[in-house]
Amino acid sequence: MLSQRIRQYANEDYVAPARKRGAKTVSINAGEVHRRMGLFNSVPSVCQALRSKLFEQQSRVELVEVSGPPSGVSTKTEFVFRVSVPEARTSAKGRQKASLSDFFGSGKDYFKAYGGAEKFLKRAREGWTKKVSLRP
Repeated sequence: MLSQRIRQYANEDYVAPARKRGAKTVSINAGEVHRRMGLFNSVPSVCQALRSKLFEQQSRVELVEVSGPPSGVSTKTEFVFRVSVPEARTSAKGRQKASLSDFFGSGKDYFKAYGGAEKFLKRAREGWTKKVSLRP
């Protein structure tokens, strides 16, 4: 899966070296990741993968700042992570546990592109009777 590859690349090429250097923060530019991975038209996937709670948990980082265009999806989007974060909670098998609160607000930015959740639902329901694109 592409998002998994992006998270792994960012962890190995940005977070791990920063942790090894003893850096407190690491900045990751979405366009740079996109270019170095040789991706094509996948900037939204890069931004989504870097913004995800899963990336924070797997890499043991905390997103502290996102800068760039208002859309938040651009080659100029810059993510700043705090590197020194305590170990993630793990179960007996060593897998990370996700609590429901980890997913709170995950659709906020997605629905914002439509003008809110109600407009998205209205548009989706229109698709029941006629063909409608759900892309903003």
